[in-house]
Amino acid sequence: MDARKGGNERFDVIQFSIDQWRAWAPGLDDADDWTRWSLAPGCANDDPTAQPLVDFLPAMQRRRMSRLARMTFQVAWPLAEGQAPMPMVFASRHGETPRTFALLSELAERQPLSPTQFSLSVHNVIIGLWSILRGDDSEMTAIAAPPARTPWWTSPATTRTSSTATRKTTNATPARSWPA
Repeated sequence: MDARKGGNERFDVIQFSIDQWRAWAPGLDDADDWTRWSLAPGCANDDPTAQPLVDFLPAMQRRRMSRLARMTFQVAWPLAEGQAPMPMVFASRHGETPRTFALLSELAERQPLSPTQFSLSVHNVIIGLWSILRGDDSEMTAIAAPPARTPWWTSPATTRTSSTATRKTTNATPARSWPA
């Protein structure tokens, strides 16, 4: 029922602004490419072998990154340059599916699993790599997201951001060592 037509439903409104944006698809590497594409939108080049360069990362770190991780770093790293560490929510509907599928195939063939490949197949691997490579120990979470129909990601992002800001200004609890 639509609240504007006298219904009883209540709608919460979350307001935020976008200072910068970035996106990546094969052949669409910067804002100018995306602007040109938006004037005549169509199917972007869907080359599954195309990968973002992420040449700002050390080669040893890039070596094992999946395409999804590279895409994430290609768009997020430049946005974070010069910014203070900040809470982050990484949302992906399926996560590292190709790597997980490869592991399941090896398992079905009774092949030994690579511990490295397994550790890189978990849903939060990208946010973990982000934390390590940026030296950022801010609050971060990885969530499995539904289809892109609703602004599901705004709630955890804004809740985490506002709770972190509040905690930074009001938390006076002394640090404790384990066990508490």
